[in-house]
Amino acid sequence: MTGEEIPPITEALFDLTVNLCDRFHSLNPVSIRHMPAREVFWMIQNIIQKSEREERQKLRKQVGLKDGDEVIHKNGKTIIRRKATTWV
Repeated sequence: MTGEEIPPITEALFDLTVNLCDRFHSLNPVSIRHMPAREVFWMIQNIIQKSEREERQKLRKQVGLKDGDEVIHKNGKTIIRRKATTWV
């Protein structure tokens, strides 16, 4: 297998559990294990969305990102596609 090896599902789930416990101090691995999977994935989704919002705010400050701009990540580069204002 070339490149990075994919960890077994048990390792991936353990890493997610550790990250959730680090982020939400009131949680522990036992409480997460007893939570419905829907709630766990909802928390993970919210963490990802928060990270994306923070990255967007950082870009907004750095390069003057405007509302409606599309941010594309390709080959380790960030591309900002702005909406056309006129076609004249």
